[in-house]
Amino acid sequence: MDGFQEILNTSPSSGFKVKSWKSNNTSIAKVSSSGKITAGKKTGKTTITVRSGKIKKKIAVVIK
Repeated sequence: MDGFQEILNTSPSSGFKVKSWKSNNTSIAKVSSSGKITAGKKTGKTTITVRSGKIKKKIAVVIK
C-alpha cells in the first residue's frame, strides 16, 4: 500500500468501538482483529468493512 493511508479513529474517545474488521477478498488483503491490513498473495482491489454495532464503514484498498 504505497503512498496512501486511510485513518479511521477507533480510540475510545472517538466513541467508535470496533466490533469486527473484514476483508472482501483475503487473497488480496487480510485484516487482523486489531485492524492491521496485510497484503495477500495477489494484486488488485478489495474492500475492508469495519462494524461497530449498527454503524458500518467501508474502506477501498488497492494492492499493487
